[in-house]
Amino acid sequence: MGLLDLRCAALFVGCALARGAGARPPLSPLPPSRPRPSRTAPSGPSRCGMPRPLPVAPWRPRRRPAAGSAPALLLLLAGGGGGAAAGSQEPVAPLERIPCSRDAPDLGFAAMCAWLEDTCKAKGTSRVHVASFPHGGAPVRGLGVSSDVAKGDHVFCIPKACWLNEDVLPDPFDDGPGTHCTSNERMALWLANEVKKGPESFYSPYFPVLPTEEAYRRFHPAYLEGFQLDESVDLWKMWLGRLHLCHGGRESPTWAEVKLTYVWLLTRQFGGVGMTPLADMPNTAPEPELNVQQILNHGGDFCLKALRDLPAGTELLVDYGAPHHSPTLMFLIYGFALEREHHNVTVPSAEEYASAEYMLSPRDGCAGLRPPEFQLPPDAGPPLQNLARFAARHCRAPLDEL
Repeated sequence: MGLLDLRCAALFVGCALARGAGARPPLSPLPPSRPRPSRTAPSGPSRCGMPRPLPVAPWRPRRRPAAGSAPALLLLLAGGGGGAAAGSQEPVAPLERIPCSRDAPDLGFAAMCAWLEDTCKAKGTSRVHVASFPHGGAPVRGLGVSSDVAKGDHVFCIPKACWLNEDVLPDPFDDGPGTHCTSNERMALWLANEVKKGPESFYSPYFPVLPTEEAYRRFHPAYLEGFQLDESVDLWKMWLGRLHLCHGGRESPTWAEVKLTYVWLLTRQFGGVGMTPLADMPNTAPEPELNVQQILNHGGDFCLKALRDLPAGTELLVDYGAPHHSPTLMFLIYGFALEREHHNVTVPSAEEYASAEYMLSPRDGCAGLRPPEFQLPPDAGPPLQNLARFAARHCRAPLDEL
């Protein structure tokens, strides 16, 4: 999705051109991040909020999609919406357009948009709105343009003053009882404490538009209960195990609060930039349908750039790294996957696993999820029902037929 010189930085490190595989240092396996933006300005000092260049994982070729395959989005959720959550693809009731304006009828969204304009000095935010858009026959909350945008123009830009990344952490950062904290986990602790500050936090206008724990419990694998995934695909067990060591049983912020902010980071941040208000709200689609690209402009602002002419009302669709994720890795990160032909389904070799600096997709993403081994219990909660829908679409064929 652009140049490779800025791939992943401080928070969750991703693989090339993807929200791809996270860096895997010894004893500290890291989850992926969203793709980093392309770069249109010269490099600057890393402690000033500029992205840090890091090694990228080798790109593995995809198998060609079957002729005539439909690029339909695989929606895996049932039930109501829980906020404009990028990556959730959560079906919602039809929603009237809500402009990004201080006068928006949604008070939380209005407050964030006013903050972006007044305090962050963001540009172009009035050109977009939240609305529901059709995906797979269901309305899904996303971000659209309110006026025509020409190819090559910036839809909007968010200055680094309002990015949330490792550069905003106190130096040195007090880990408290945690003795095994990586920068990612420290970021989750800091973010949970910022949320607890309420209006005293500089970022307080941003927090109300983020998904709640209740929203994630309606679909996300991080909140899967009543079923044990196969060890080879249970990445959340590994990620949350590391986070639990860092949390160290402290009373404040609580485990639930830190887990929520960790899920925010995993599903919403961009490599090299971090969590970026408003820019984290667009949905995704198969690669040919993507219509905006994340870039850094010459002033170092994080922008969405139109890849084609965008008529008023068009939904903004950004890269979530599907062409470089397996369906299972995509599902584990975001709680949904595209159809199989839009993912990287090449199984890494034993040599790649042995030498990889980055976390690769599981050898068998359907381990334990094929019939008749996988049976949905009668009292399955929403995340487990979501997993069952994923398994029904992606895990019916034996491994040697995939």
